[in-house]
Amino acid sequence: MRTRITAAGSGSTWSAQMDLFMEMLLELGEKPTDILGNAIYPAAGLVADEIRRGIHNLPSLHREARNLIAGVGRRQRQGFLDGLGISKMEHQKGVYNVKIGFAGYNDVRTAKFPNGQPNVLVARCVESGSSVINKTPFVRPAVRRVREQTVKEMEKSLDHSFAEIQKKYERRR
Repeated sequence: MRTRITAAGSGSTWSAQMDLFMEMLLELGEKPTDILGNAIYPAAGLVADEIRRGIHNLPSLHREARNLIAGVGRRQRQGFLDGLGISKMEHQKGVYNVKIGFAGYNDVRTAKFPNGQPNVLVARCVESGSSVINKTPFVRPAVRRVREQTVKEMEKSLDHSFAEIQKKYERRR
C-alpha cells in the first residue's frame, strides 16, 4: 500500500507554513520520521488487520468449473496468517512508505517446494488467479474497505503531532 500525504492549499502561504514547521522541528530536535511513523504504522496495522479478516474469510480448498482450484487449504491459510507483516518505513523521493505483505513458507511440502510453498507466491496466485487456481481477491478488497479510515487516522495523528510540536515551540519562545 502506498500512501502519499498531500497538503491542502498552495502558493507562498503554504510554503511559508511548511518552512516555519521545519524550523520548529529542527529547533526542537524532532525527527520527521518519528512523526510520520506514528501516523503510518497504526494505519498500516488497520490494513493488515483487515487483510487478516479477508484471509479468515477465504473459501476452503475445492474444485470449480474447468477443474480449477479455488480457495485455500488449512495450512496455506495458516501460512498467510503467520507470514503477514509490515516492513520498516522507507523514505524515497520525498515519499514515506511501509509495505504490507507475506514472507516465509507454509507447511505444504511438494516436490517443487520441499521446504513448503512460498506464502507470497500462493497469495499472488489466490489474489490474481493462475492457470490452475481461480482468482479469489482478498488483499485488494481489504485495502479498499479501510482506505478512508486509514487516511482519517493518519490525518488525526499528524494533526495531533503538529499541535504538540507547535505547543512545545511556543513554550520555548
